[in-house]
Amino acid sequence: AKYLYALVASLSEEPGVLATLFEQGLVDALGACVRDPGFEKLPADSVDAISTAIQALSASFEAGPLFQRAGIAPRLPALLANRRLVNPSTILGQMTLTHLLAGIAHLAIHEGCRAALAPAVEPLLDLLGLPALMEDERLCQSAYRALVNLCRDNPATAIQCAHRGALRRLAEAFRCPLASRSPDAAGALLLATQMFCEYAPPAQSELARLGVVDSIAKLMDNRPMMADALLVSRVLTTVSFLVVEPPNSVNRDLLLARGAATLFRTIQASPAGQDSTVRAQLASLCSAFFA
Repeated sequence: AKYLYALVASLSEEPGVLATLFEQGLVDALGACVRDPGFEKLPADSVDAISTAIQALSASFEAGPLFQRAGIAPRLPALLANRRLVNPSTILGQMTLTHLLAGIAHLAIHEGCRAALAPAVEPLLDLLGLPALMEDERLCQSAYRALVNLCRDNPATAIQCAHRGALRRLAEAFRCPLASRSPDAAGALLLATQMFCEYAPPAQSELARLGVVDSIAKLMDNRPMMADALLVSRVLTTVSFLVVEPPNSVNRDLLLARGAATLFRTIQASPAGQDSTVRAQLASLCSAFFA
C-alpha cells in the first residue's frame, strides 16, 4: 500500500495521467483499501502514503462523484478523529493530517461529498487549537480551507462552528507570526473570515471584538505580504465583507482609526495596485468608506 499509493500520488501530478488513473478504477481500489477494517492497523507511514494519494486524486474536480461512489468520503471523518493514525504530536502525523485535510477541502466542494463529510466538523474544530497549526503553513492552509468548504452554503454549520470557538481560534491564528509571513496561510484565514461573515452574520461584529479587524489592518500595512496581488485582493474582499456587506459603521470606523485611508493609498501605489481586479476593489471600498 505504501509504495503503490506513493507512486500514484507522484504520477497524478503528470498532465493527462489523472484521467487515466480514474479510468483504470484506481479510486475504487483506494476506496476498498480505506474501507477495509485492516486499514486502521496499518503502520503510520503506509497511512500517510494513502492520505497523500487521497489528496492528490481528490484535487481533480471530476474526483468528487468517484470518491463518493467508492465510499471514501464517508470514511474520512473517522480517520481524521483517529489519533493513532493521525497523531499531531509527530512530524509524520502532521503530514498525514495535512494530506487528509487537503483531501477533505477538495471533496467538500461537491455537495454530495459535503454531506458525507459533515461529521469531520467536530474533530476539525478540536484541531484548530493545535500549536502545530500555527507553525506549519500547509497544515494551517489545509485546515482552514477544509473549514470553509465544509461550511459552504450551510449557515447552520457555520453558526455551529462560530459557537464552538472557531472565531476565537481564527483570531488567534491571525495574531501568530505565520499569518504575517505566509501568503497561503493568511489567504486561508481571510477566506474563513469571509465565510463566517457570509453564513454566520453576527460574526461580522464578533470578529472585530476578537481583534480580527486590527489584524487585517496590520496585514494591510505589511509591505512584503502586500506585494502579492492575489493576497491583496483577498484582503480587500474581506474588508468588504466586514464593512460593506451588510454595512457596519463600527468596523468601518475601526479601520479608519487604524489608518485605512493611508493603507488604501499605499496599496494603490504598489505593484499589486496595478492589477485591474485590485483597482476595481479599491474604487468600490473608497466609495463605501469616504462617500
